[in-house]
Amino acid sequence: MKFKLHLMEKFCAVMSAGSISGAARILHTSQSGLSKTISDLEESLGLKLFTRTQSSLIPTKAATILFDQVAKVVFSAEEIDRLVDDLRAFERGGLTFASTPSFALTLVPSAIHNFKKQYPDTHIVFRTLTVPEISQSIIGGKCEFAISALPVENASLACEQIFESDVVCIMPKDHPLANSESVDLRRVADYSMILYEKESLFGTLTRQAFSALGIEPSSTVDVIRTEQACALVQAGLGISFVSEFAAGTQVWAGTVTRPLVQRIVLPGTLIHSAFVPLSVQARAFVECVKSICTQH
Repeated sequence: MKFKLHLMEKFCAVMSAGSISGAARILHTSQSGLSKTISDLEESLGLKLFTRTQSSLIPTKAATILFDQVAKVVFSAEEIDRLVDDLRAFERGGLTFASTPSFALTLVPSAIHNFKKQYPDTHIVFRTLTVPEISQSIIGGKCEFAISALPVENASLACEQIFESDVVCIMPKDHPLANSESVDLRRVADYSMILYEKESLFGTLTRQAFSALGIEPSSTVDVIRTEQACALVQAGLGISFVSEFAAGTQVWAGTVTRPLVQRIVLPGTLIHSAFVPLSVQARAFVECVKSICTQH
C-alpha cells in the first residue's frame, strides 16, 4: 500500500491548513521535514498534489479528489482510537456512558460529582448523544449505558424508566412572562419562540401540547438540541421549552424558568444492553441519578 495512514494524516493536515507551515504547527513537526514528506508522497503516488508558489500551496484536482476519500479514512481511524480508549476504560473498571442533551447540562454533571465521592479513581468517559446515536453507540460497544429522554425500540437493548422530568418554559429574566408563577401555552403564542424541529422529541411533545389547545405554533428559530435553545434564549431571541434539569441561572445567566400550566413530561430512561449486565460502577451511577431526581 503506497498511501500509508501516517501519510494520509499529514496530507489531510496540509489540505486543511492550506500551507506547510500551518500543517507543521498542527502536527508539531518541522516545516522542512513535512515538506520533504509531501514531496516523497507525490513521487510515491506518481501524482502531483500541490502547485507551489512563493506565497501559497495550491491543491491540484487530484489532491482535491483524494482528500474527499482520505479524510474519511483518517476520521475512521480516529474513531477506532476512541473505541480502543473506551475499551481500555472498561478493562480498568471505568465508566463509559452517554446522555441526551436534555439531561446533560445539570443532572448528569451533578450525578458525576456525587459518584466521584464514592469512586474517586474511576475513569469516566461521558458523551452527549441524540436518541438515534445512543442505540448505535451501545450496540457498537462505545458506551455501556445511556440516560435518555426517550426509550428506544430494539431487541438488543433494555429500557427502564428511572425518573420523570417536567418540561419548563425558559425565558430572558426581563421577559413579560417572567412575572408569572406558571406559564399557559395559550399565552406564549403571542411571543417569539425557539422551537424544536418536528422530528425531534421536544418538537413532537411541544407541538402535541399546542395542538391539544387548537394552536399552531410558529417559531423564530428551529433547533434540534437543548443547549441551542437555551443559548438562543440567553441571547434574547425568544422563549423556549426545556427539561427542568437543563435550565438554571447557574448555567444560563440572565434567564429564568417557569413551570407550564399544561404539564409536559419527559421520561428519564436508562438504556443498556439486553444481554450484558450493568457493571457495579454503572449501577452506582444510576443510583446517584435517581437520588438527585428524588431530591429535586
